[in-house]
Amino acid sequence: MHTDDEARLEAVLEASWREAVDELEEAGAAVAAVSRPAVPRPFAALYARAVALERREDGPEGAARRFVLEHYHGVLLSQRRVQVLGGAGPQATFLHAPLDLAQLPRLEAALTALFACVARVGDPTTILGAASPAALIALRPTLAALFDGAYYGGYAAPLYTSDADLRSFAAEHAAGVPVPTVIDRRLTGPFLHELTHFQRDRAALEPPYLDECVAALIGSRVWPGLVSPRDGHDDALVGAGWFTQVGEHLALAAGFEALVRAHAGRVAWEAVLPQPLVAVFARLGWEQYVATRHPAFLGEAQRPEPWLKALWLAVAGRLDPEMPLAELERIAWSEVPVPRVAADLRADFERRAAEALATRAYLTPEGAWRVARVSDGLARRSGSITSDVATRSWVATESAAGAPALRWCGGPLFEPRAPSA
Repeated sequence: MHTDDEARLEAVLEASWREAVDELEEAGAAVAAVSRPAVPRPFAALYARAVALERREDGPEGAARRFVLEHYHGVLLSQRRVQVLGGAGPQATFLHAPLDLAQLPRLEAALTALFACVARVGDPTTILGAASPAALIALRPTLAALFDGAYYGGYAAPLYTSDADLRSFAAEHAAGVPVPTVIDRRLTGPFLHELTHFQRDRAALEPPYLDECVAALIGSRVWPGLVSPRDGHDDALVGAGWFTQVGEHLALAAGFEALVRAHAGRVAWEAVLPQPLVAVFARLGWEQYVATRHPAFLGEAQRPEPWLKALWLAVAGRLDPEMPLAELERIAWSEVPVPRVAADLRADFERRAAEALATRAYLTPEGAWRVARVSDGLARRSGSITSDVATRSWVATESAAGAPALRWCGGPLFEPRAPSA
C-alpha cells in the first residue's frame, strides 16, 4: 500500500510530466509516446520513509533535507521528460533516431549476449519484454523507446544522456561520424545497463544500491566493455567497477545464474542468499541513508566493505541479524571468514579485477565523463595502491615476497599470488 508521501511524490511527477507534454505540444514539437511517470517501488518506499524521517526531525536541517530529496527526484524526472519525451536538438538526433541493428553491430552483439544470458534462467519475453533482440527493437525502435520499457524508464533519464553527453555526441557527428556509429560506440554500454535491471514489476534486492551491483555484474559479464572499454569504443560506465566488485562477490557466494534468476524474479532472494542476509541488507540500506542522507539512495558506492563483510559472515553462519552498519565497518577483515573458491572461479575473479584496475576516468571538452583503458594500469598501480581503508577499491598490492597480488576492498580473500592475465 502506498503511503501519503509516496502518493504525493507520484502526484508531483505526474503533474510535471503533464506540464512537459503540454509545453512540447504548444511549441509544435514531436512528443514521443512514452509511459507515464513511475517510480520503482523500492525507491518510492525509501523516499517516503526518508521524507517522514526528515519531517520528524523538524527544524531547519530537516526542512533543508526534505527540499534536497524533493529537488533531487524532481530533477530526475525533468531530465527524463527532456531526453525521452521528444523535442528538438541532440536528444531528437540520438535518442529518437530509428534503430537499425544492421548498422549497430556492437549493440546487436551486446543484446544477443544479454538475451542468451537471460534465456538460461527463464523466458526473455517476460524478463526483457521480447523474445529476441530483433523483436525488442521492432517493439521499441528508438533509444528513448528502448529505455521507456526499462526498470527506470518511467522515472529518470537514460545514463549518459546529460546535456554534456549529448553535446559531445553532437560534436562527433558534426565532425563526420554517422549517428548510428556514435550510438553504437558511445551508448551500447549505458543502454545495456538500463536493460539489465529487467522488468519493472520484479522484486528487486534491497536497497537499490545492491540492485545496481547485481545489474552491473550482469552487464559486465555479457559485455566486458561496460567496465573497461574495448577497441576505442568508449561506452564503459564511470564507476562501474565499484558496483561490479560487490556483484562479483555475490556471484562467488551464490552462483552467477542463481543471482540472475533471483534478479529476474524467478526465485526469491531468500532462496539464493544465506539467511538472514536479505533482511540485513535492507536494514543496512536504511541505516546507510540515515548516516549519509544520500538522496539517490545509493549509499556510499566507494565503501563496499560492510556489504561484503555481511555477505561472508552470513555464508559462514556468523552474521548477527542485528549487527549495525557501524559495527560492520569497524570489524577487521581478519575476523571475516575467507571463502573457499575453486581455482577457475578465483582466476576469473582476479582477471576481472585486473580489468577494472586498468582504467581511468576523464572529462571530454564538452564536460562528459568517459572511461579510458590504461594498458599498463595493473603494473603501474601495483606499487602505488594499497589495501588500506583509504582506498576502498579493487586494489593491487604486493605480497611479503614482493609478488603482485590482487585483493578486493582490502579483504584478504585469497592467498597472494600473481594475477591472471
